[in-house]
Amino acid sequence: MRLNIVGMVGAIIALVSLVLPWWTMTISASHFFSSATMSIYPCRPPYWDTYQETTIIPWLPEGRAGGAGIAISIGRLSAFFLVLIGGVMGIIGSLSQRTRKYLVIGGLLALLSVNIFAVGLQIELSNEVAMQGVPPTPTVSLFSSGNVLGSYYITYLSFGFLLALIAGIVMLAASRIKLETGASEPISPPPA
Repeated sequence: MRLNIVGMVGAIIALVSLVLPWWTMTISASHFFSSATMSIYPCRPPYWDTYQETTIIPWLPEGRAGGAGIAISIGRLSAFFLVLIGGVMGIIGSLSQRTRKYLVIGGLLALLSVNIFAVGLQIELSNEVAMQGVPPTPTVSLFSSGNVLGSYYITYLSFGFLLALIAGIVMLAASRIKLETGASEPISPPPA
């Protein structure tokens, strides 16, 4: 039995991506000389999302700081479980040539998870802005930046998201690798 090292690396990258932030928002309030950063993880309930604030940012809704207002959605949970299952399938698929189909399934699940997370988070962000109803409310999306009430904000998909995407691609590429069984030369008959 020979391991598919590339597939194993892809599976491990997928599992590591679960503990890294997938989306980040940084807010800088120049008139307060402060900043706040919030990150969203697919595997944590909203009250565990990281949030560091050095002062109050006027347009963050009360009681909803740091992503706590963004409910743990079907998209985030789906992304978490798809990457988790995809990583395990990638490890199983890396064990031998016969289990290579599991590597393909693991790669596809990782790629599906990033799509579900992105669409689900965009829907959550759109609903969150609509619920605030306090003008002027910024239009926050997956990739956005702007200036609201003297505070500059920028949002982007973060390292965990990119690693899950890379892991899916690596697992699919690794599924195309032919594993050698160890016998490289044909065995010749003994001399008579």
